[in-house]
Amino acid sequence: MKMRAVLLFLVAIVPNVSSTNTTAKSFIYIRGNDLKGCTTGKRVTNIEDCKVAQKYLKNEDGRPPIIEENNFEKNLGNAPSGCYYFVSDNRLQFNDAHTDLKKLFAGDEPVCKVPGTTTTAPPTTPPTRPPRVNAACSNEDWKGDGNCDPGNNNAGCGWDKFRGESDCCKGASAMTKCTDEKLCNCLDPNFTGTTPTTTTTTTPTTTTTKKTDDHKKTGHKKNDYKKTD
Repeated sequence: MKMRAVLLFLVAIVPNVSSTNTTAKSFIYIRGNDLKGCTTGKRVTNIEDCKVAQKYLKNEDGRPPIIEENNFEKNLGNAPSGCYYFVSDNRLQFNDAHTDLKKLFAGDEPVCKVPGTTTTAPPTTPPTRPPRVNAACSNEDWKGDGNCDPGNNNAGCGWDKFRGESDCCKGASAMTKCTDEKLCNCLDPNFTGTTPTTTTTTTPTTTTTKKTDDHKKTGHKKNDYKKTD
């Protein structure tokens, strides 16, 4: 009887290990607000999580963001700290220039890590980058380089500007290599400064008149000048 009572006592105080919840917490990654930050979840502040986030994010066209290994880590004072999504280029980047999570910039959305699951399994391999992210640009890397690039000077390419004014609205110094008469001009409709003027240099042309033979001028033939006896 005493043995039975002891066994019942031990059963009462030993926890039920099998009922303990050992399920690991699941997380997903979402785009935050470029001016408010992460309204839910926490900011992604390490490179490893930032690369994982690529599998969960998409732009408005349903395309995943691009990660360029040689252009992934940034050192920018005018960009959010940690992992952020550069909206206009559909690009995921990591900025380690500062750690101030309150510094936010229009067009740069901080990436947030929130508890949850996704119904669609993320791809196991990163997507292949298309030849050019923005087909409207002749070369996106030239945006904001201080030179007017006619192939970038259109609405689809943002008028050849990167966080500032259009390269084609910076005056004569930006036009030294630009030769397109139509596109080498300040075309950005949102430009609020004084529109620079460009000077076209006209090279004078010289007209050369070919001399004609005197005989041909007068209409005489050589035989007309024969000596007569």
